[in-house]
Amino acid sequence: MTAARDLIKYNPGKPAVVLFATVSFAGFLIISLFKSGAYAMDETLFHYPNVLNYYTNGFAATFNKSYSAANTPLPYIIVAWISKVFGPGIVLARIVTAVFSFLTFLAGLKILTRLQVPPFYSLILLFYPYFFLNSFVFYAINFGLFFCLVALLLLQHPGKNYRFDLGAGISITLAVLCQQFYLMLLAAVLLVRLWQYFQERDNPGALQYFLISSFLLGLPALIPLAIFYRWGGLVHPNFNVHKLSFFATALTGMLIVIGFYFWPFVLQSVKKLPLWLVGAALAAGAVLSIVFKPAYNDFNGPGIFNGIVYHLINIVARKMVWAGSAIMILFSAIGLLLFYKLAVMKKTDFNRMLFTACLFLTAAYTMNAIIGERHLLPLLFLLFLLVLPQLRMNIAKLYLPCMVIFGAGYYIYWIFLKYN
Repeated sequence: MTAARDLIKYNPGKPAVVLFATVSFAGFLIISLFKSGAYAMDETLFHYPNVLNYYTNGFAATFNKSYSAANTPLPYIIVAWISKVFGPGIVLARIVTAVFSFLTFLAGLKILTRLQVPPFYSLILLFYPYFFLNSFVFYAINFGLFFCLVALLLLQHPGKNYRFDLGAGISITLAVLCQQFYLMLLAAVLLVRLWQYFQERDNPGALQYFLISSFLLGLPALIPLAIFYRWGGLVHPNFNVHKLSFFATALTGMLIVIGFYFWPFVLQSVKKLPLWLVGAALAAGAVLSIVFKPAYNDFNGPGIFNGIVYHLINIVARKMVWAGSAIMILFSAIGLLLFYKLAVMKKTDFNRMLFTACLFLTAAYTMNAIIGERHLLPLLFLLFLLVLPQLRMNIAKLYLPCMVIFGAGYYIYWIFLKYN
């Protein structure tokens, strides 16, 4: 009863937050299980067929001609292995995804608690649309995020401990085996360890710790690297359309999405930003949004950026071209200002690592021909982990209900309307 009463408070405690998250999550999961035919794109075209491939062929499916996904194989192996006990099916795949997703939320709550963030802030993570919806359909991206946050929990541990380094290396590798983009997290961690070494190089044992910890972090990554070698690239040969090349349109799309989700944080400190910097960001946003404006389409392709945010902006643009352009310019500028704010804020080793990973992920996304908002989940989650500890309570109280409505609304749109 105490936890239930706490739900109506402005700053509920951890038990109330977990209770609310559990009840909400279970309710939406049950709905999704009764609507198992309502998600008709990646789930049924790419991801679930790959589960059946592994269910039939075992690990050999990683290299056969029936491999049907652009990402790495661990989510399919997990679901196929569980299917050996319960039998394969979309419903089972969704349940397994939901379990991993809820554990991911709990890991995010733990990270934020260690950063002394009020527990209800974590619900912003839970209801982020491309985490929330993908918790209830079989879409492999949430699996990688779970292992990513486990690695962050281990890296968040104070002091120097080789066991935590090895555990973090294994967790990052498991994340990479779910999605290739998590290689950027490994690169960021190793770069920050190098920076730490140069800061402490006069201390006894600094070089030894740097070399051994880097070895333990990087050694497990030999497993996905061996798969990439056999594939002849970062994706299976069936998906070599995912070429690496710089796409300015991808950068524009990313900044628009980032600006949309993080404008409350930038707004709370806009008075402290130099006027010239705000003007420069608006000018850069105008160039990006006019010269390098991505097209919108439900289907992916070079120069195309899709997702709920860009979709809503394009609905506005079809009615009022000037308003759509103004929104894109504004959000692009806010995205740039967010990176500036994060770059100049005081950093611990932990958020220095998060910020470096965000920069690396942003660079990686701009090099991908096929990109949309749904692919940005690792980047957005890491940005949330950087921003939420800095978010004022009065803004968070407004931010959270808006995110709950947006996340639940996107779920309803997708499950009941888009592919019904």
